[in-house]
Amino acid sequence: LSASGTDLTAGVRAVEGKEWCSNEVKQHNSADDAWMVIRGRVYNITPYLRYHPGGVDTLLKAAGKDGTALFDK
Repeated sequence: LSASGTDLTAGVRAVEGKEWCSNEVKQHNSADDAWMVIRGRVYNITPYLRYHPGGVDTLLKAAGKDGTALFDK
């Protein structure tokens, strides 16, 4: 996502520092605070929501959950 020289990730990074349980991830399910699990890693996707080509609503379907299947579509 950065080969063009432009960072298209909008700053999305894994939420590091500890292991997150599903109850903690579930709390981050809004447009103001959205986390998603992808392949076992937790990501704060909040900064990327407005850039997603499928729109905010598509990503919010998996916010606070495991979004691996949605990510792999």
